[in-house]
Amino acid sequence: MPDNSNPNRARDHLANERTFLAWFRTGVATIVFGFAIGRFSIALREFMKMQGYNSGTPGFTTWLGIVSAVGGVLLILAGLGRYRKAMVQIDSNTFEPAGFVIDLVSYLLSLFGLVLAGYLLTSRYLTSDCLTISVDQAESLSGDPWRMKTRKN
Repeated sequence: MPDNSNPNRARDHLANERTFLAWFRTGVATIVFGFAIGRFSIALREFMKMQGYNSGTPGFTTWLGIVSAVGGVLLILAGLGRYRKAMVQIDSNTFEPAGFVIDLVSYLLSLFGLVLAGYLLTSRYLTSDCLTISVDQAESLSGDPWRMKTRKN
């Protein structure tokens, strides 16, 4: 049975629950973000296939989506672990602030952000080449690059 000598016990537990819900929200948002990246990658691959380009590999975008989704799951699990540990510590009046988990999550998310930014910088140049090819193809098909006609096979 928990020790009820702490007059702020209920407030502390409610704050712990709010903190867990913040971890949970962040994890769900990261999972959804990863899913969106993955779906965009699939749509982009299908678009390129319709344009006549073959992309047999899933590509870096798909892997970023997978890493993001798995990272979101890990965030939820880290938040749950922190919630349960803080719950026991609050009940026994031995609460210690989180150190390692917060540092680890911060470093990993910073690294993920840098990888994503680097990918966006490099893909900007790759995308401009693809757009040039697409405009050239459209011009050869219709004579006017701004009025694309559908190709008949």
